[in-house]
Amino acid sequence: MIDNNCTQPPPAPSTPETPLTPETPLTPETPLTPETPLTPETPEAPETPLTPETPETPETHSLDSTSEDEHFMDREYEHLGLIASGGFGEVCVARSNCDQKLYAVKIIPRYDQRGNDPHYQIL
Repeated sequence: MIDNNCTQPPPAPSTPETPLTPETPLTPETPLTPETPLTPETPEAPETPLTPETPETPETHSLDSTSEDEHFMDREYEHLGLIASGGFGEVCVARSNCDQKLYAVKIIPRYDQRGNDPHYQIL
């Protein structure tokens, strides 16, 4: 399943004719030539300085969920299997819905503040 709401788009391909900018980052596939700059270009300063009448609005990010019980791991990753389990949690292999790469994800159970902590139920 591919999630079309990825937080980061895949990087654009870069060629020696295309200078590296924040839109075309340096990747292992990018050929390095003497003409290829290694730093992003500095944008020009705005013609009109920001004034109290035109404040800059900070960018906000949120992890919206369609359900209170749905975890971001279920939305962002496809769980493929268990690698190992230990005293502090489990390590699973998962595929990112955003870039389709495989990742090892450590899942640590969160402390339950209602007194239902599984580590203390044995006592």
